[in-house]
Amino acid sequence: MTNNLRLVPVIAGLLAWLSIPTSAQSVDQSVYYKLSTQFRGNGMKLDVFNGGPKNNLTRLEPDQDVSGQFWRFAGNGNGTFRLSTLFRGPNMCLDIFNGGPKNNQPHLANCANLSGQLWNILVTQDGDMVRLTTQFRGPDAWTSSTVAQTTISHTSPIAPTSRVSSGH
Repeated sequence: MTNNLRLVPVIAGLLAWLSIPTSAQSVDQSVYYKLSTQFRGNGMKLDVFNGGPKNNLTRLEPDQDVSGQFWRFAGNGNGTFRLSTLFRGPNMCLDIFNGGPKNNQPHLANCANLSGQLWNILVTQDGDMVRLTTQFRGPDAWTSSTVAQTTISHTSPIAPTSRVSSGH
């Protein structure tokens, strides 16, 4: 369990393989994406805790049709994006803790004008993946992760009206 919690900080430096978009300009903001790390494989998706002491923290869970595993990119007009889930809705954004025992861990928080919620999409040299970093931590934040070279991969996007279980 401790290793799973240590994996959480890599979200700040995730590499994402998005088969449709290859640059920030081509992210389809009208669909949701399922995200998984290269390290854990395509069968483990980024999800959100529902309730309890870990409420709104993120984790990797086996791929399921649950709304906490569907992520949307919303452009901010300055080249950055906010990430939110179908489960929590567009007013809860992926953010990074700053300091304390959860330093650098991603979680969902009320959307605000915070640099930890402004995600840059950086295309890798091979063009098949992108690195997601926050304005707060900068483009090299992923290198300090306990898990090197982590990647988020993408499965088929779903339309916002598609049926997905909200059970968690």
